[in-house]
Amino acid sequence: MNPDVFISYSREDQQQVLSLVEYLRDQGLAVWMDESDIHGATMWTREIVEAIRACDLFVLAVSSHSTGSKNVVKELALASEREKIILPIYLEQCDIPETMEYQLAGIQNIALHTLHKGKAYEFVHQTIRRLGVGQPNQGESQALGQAAPVVPGSGHDAAGSHMAPPKAKRRTSMVFGIAAAIIMVFGAVAYLAWPTSQPIAQRSAERDSSQIRSLVVLPFEDANVTRDQQHYAGWMTRNVYRRLASVDGLTVISGTSIRLMNSEKSSAEIGREFGVDAIISGTVSIAGSTVELSVELIDPETGGVIWIEVFSRDRNQIHGMAEEVVQKTSVKLGLSKAITATPEQVTKRKVSPEVMEFFQLGRFYSNRTDKEGIDKAIEYFKKAVEIEPDYASAHAWMAWCYAHQVPTKHISPDDGYSKALASGQRALSIDETEPMGHSVMGMVSAAYFHNWKKAERHLFRAVELEPNDARLRILRCMSLASVGRYDEALEEFEASIRIEPLNVFHLMVGSIAAIRARQFDLAESKLKRSLEIDPSYTDTYIHYGDIFIQKKEYDHALDILQKGLELGAGTWKTEYEVGRRIGYIYAITGRQSEARKMAEQMDRERKQNPLIPSGHSALIHIGLGEHERARDMIEEGYERRDWWIQWLVDHFLYDSIREHPRFQEILDKLNYPPELHVYQRRMRESDK
Repeated sequence: MNPDVFISYSREDQQQVLSLVEYLRDQGLAVWMDESDIHGATMWTREIVEAIRACDLFVLAVSSHSTGSKNVVKELALASEREKIILPIYLEQCDIPETMEYQLAGIQNIALHTLHKGKAYEFVHQTIRRLGVGQPNQGESQALGQAAPVVPGSGHDAAGSHMAPPKAKRRTSMVFGIAAAIIMVFGAVAYLAWPTSQPIAQRSAERDSSQIRSLVVLPFEDANVTRDQQHYAGWMTRNVYRRLASVDGLTVISGTSIRLMNSEKSSAEIGREFGVDAIISGTVSIAGSTVELSVELIDPETGGVIWIEVFSRDRNQIHGMAEEVVQKTSVKLGLSKAITATPEQVTKRKVSPEVMEFFQLGRFYSNRTDKEGIDKAIEYFKKAVEIEPDYASAHAWMAWCYAHQVPTKHISPDDGYSKALASGQRALSIDETEPMGHSVMGMVSAAYFHNWKKAERHLFRAVELEPNDARLRILRCMSLASVGRYDEALEEFEASIRIEPLNVFHLMVGSIAAIRARQFDLAESKLKRSLEIDPSYTDTYIHYGDIFIQKKEYDHALDILQKGLELGAGTWKTEYEVGRRIGYIYAITGRQSEARKMAEQMDRERKQNPLIPSGHSALIHIGLGEHERARDMIEEGYERRDWWIQWLVDHFLYDSIREHPRFQEILDKLNYPPELHVYQRRMRESDK
């Protein structure tokens, strides 16, 4: 049986609400309330959605707890979207937040906390009946037709306790008729007996969703998932974003770095941060074999929910859920439903749910930079290809993990790049349209084989296949910068930031490209932006220090580098990246003995740990004027295929030895285009 009344409340108010519900049920009303621990677990189920859809009246129990509940906000938004009659009942005096203002603006309410306790529940019951909800008995029918309502209490308390019964945003003809009759019979009495309480802010004009042409997709949240289910939210976020980004006429920004921002920021602040018309957020919950995704379209100006929908699928059939979200969102925005298929959609081989589960877990762990996380990702990708040997995406992402372990210094270049090459080639032999396969092949071609033309072919193809993947854009930026195509590199960087404006890694990489192009002001602005977003990101301080080394503001550079050293304490990667710059500054500012000690210590530790690049202490030797020693170490770095070796051609820190014949021999081995050497020479001359 469909419920007459749905009551939305916060779990902290459960006992008070339950007593009201029991009274209303005793009066013959079918009342639906969630008596489980759903709100406590931050889970939102289809059962709640169906109850809201089926009810005649939506009662909102207003309190300081419920106004701060995300689930209550969702329920109110859905009731408003479904054009339900809404009756706010104040359990206590409290302010209405921005997220509820639109739905409650202009709607009258009952201030339950001011009414006489002996008659308060009956007054709520009579109000509900007058709204035409439920089937009154004969006595009630006569009372409704013959008498004005009895106002609980008297005097001052009665006069200011509540507003007249609420009006829905839009009513059916039946409700209009009942409401009109009530107004005619009781208008004068209601005016005198039910004075309005403090009015809620006036409702602004309803947002026309057809005018929305830009939005940001925030990271979907995990509700009640276990640790081994955390990958669902990330996977769903990526897929919804990728498909929305393919909708014609819609500009879509990925908000995957939003957690780096202040978690207390409002929808309006986030909207201004991204400069968009709307925000999409979502919550993933899992109950048994069912995966549910609650999606909200939020107005950043008011914080109000424009549209809300819950999607539910069996865990073995969730692959079409993102497509369903995008189709409904497109219709809501008045856009064409024609969506460009992504490579994942057009893959030549369907995979089983078990394999997809392993692949999603691999993707989840591939976002980590620690060795344990990347190793776990590789383990899951291996499980996927053991069952489905021709699953191209799993091979491609396994290749990414192997290649990514080299610059993060978890594996040697020989070991990492050879494994990445094998997995990348396998992926492309299965499916030439696999973007990550091309991206990894581009990385290996550049960093290991120094085959720049082949690298560019692969990286260009990757971006062509998946233009809305910021990671692919930033990898191409790095490759283009390495061959002196700085304008194109910075264009790719800007494209990546349009997709993910808060990605501090991409901001850092873009700053490196700008430093290599000798556009130091641009680099500094990007590094400052990175620190605004996440002041704890260590790599930003490393390259921010370079800016002040170039300016010869060495004290300022040391302060910045020391801050990075403090944040990255205990990680040898940070200690060496920062340490070699500090040693270089010591060497060129008269503190040679300190610099030499640092270089000697690095050389000793490098012999014990082969993963430490040989060139780390080379920079200190350059500062000390020990150029032959520095060139020996750089040659060793070339033979080892160290990641940093590709910076030699243009990074200003190597300017003092770049004209030496032995150094030129190394550059020749790196196979840079001849025109690049001429361009670099002219650029250095213009710096002098």
